[in-house]
Amino acid sequence: MAAKKTSKSPSAKTDLKAATTRVKNAAKKTAGVAKKTSAKSPSAKTDLKAAATRVSNAQEKLVNSAETEINARFRDAQKAAKQVWFAGLGAYGRLFDEAQTRYSRLQKERNELFKDLIARGGKVQDDAEALLKEGRANVEDQIETARDRFAAVTSKVGIPARLQDLSDRLESLSANLKKSA
Repeated sequence: MAAKKTSKSPSAKTDLKAATTRVKNAAKKTAGVAKKTSAKSPSAKTDLKAAATRVSNAQEKLVNSAETEINARFRDAQKAAKQVWFAGLGAYGRLFDEAQTRYSRLQKERNELFKDLIARGGKVQDDAEALLKEGRANVEDQIETARDRFAAVTSKVGIPARLQDLSDRLESLSANLKKSA
């Protein structure tokens, strides 16, 4: 008796149970035939033994077939598990590569931004120094103008020495301002 291939059924256990049931049914049928035959023929015991051997061989083939199918499915499951493992490793590798690429890009952008800020800071400092020089020049001009007016007023009016002292102090302040520039 030929057993059905278990690859067509949903699971190897179900196929094994069905085949075992078929083998048992065949054994019962063979036993029934053997009983009928034993009354008719003198070699019924020999026929019965031969039928039992065929049933045993069929059962052994069925068990071997089921084991082969189970082993094949186990290998398929191992292969699928290995593929899932590799997919996980691949995802990790891809994530690592992407993170490394982003890190490199950010590092480059950070360096470019830093260089840009340095250049901008230098320009701001140059502009501030120019404004400071311009402001000092304006203050010096105003001090000079005030000194000239003061000198003109003192020469006309004849202001005492105290005012001359104030004039000297203004000159001293002007000199200090020039030194700090």
